Parts: sequence; C-alpha cells; structure tokens
Amino acid sequence: MKLRFQFSAASVQASRDQLVKELEAKGARAVGPLFANQTDPELALLQVLDTRKEKAEELLRHLRASTCVQFAEGEVKRRLV
Repeated sequence: MKLRFQFSAASVQASRDQLVKELEAKGARAVGPLFANQTDPELALLQVLDTRKEKAEELLRHLRASTCVQFAEGEVKRRLV
C-alpha cells in the first residue's frame, strides 16, 4: 500500500531525515520522492512510501502528527469507468 505526503517548505532537512528513519523503523519499506529528479521546489516536497496494509494507519497517524509534514493521505481508490 502506498501513502503520499508532502514535507512542509519550512521544515529543515535534518527533521525530514529523522522522520524517514522513524517511518522505516515503524514498517515503511521505501520512502522517497513522488517525482524523481524533480527540480521544481514545490514538487520536490511530495513523497511516497510503500508499506504493508497492516501498518498503513499507524504510519499515516505518525505522518499527520509530524510538524515537518504539510499533509498526508492514503492511497486513493480509483475506479475505471
């Protein structure tokens, strides 16, 4: 399952790195930029993480509680019509 989040523009890199370590310790398998090699500063703040479904709610709560995260959301269910 994938979770998406955006770092706050005001957050410092050390806080971001610490958050990634915490997420990995809590079960995130991969944490990284949503758009690789992005040069636009706003888009570079968008991140995605992969985790097991059982860990998703815990990780989402952790992300939403972090002061260096602007928003966090679960994977959006889409239906093709």
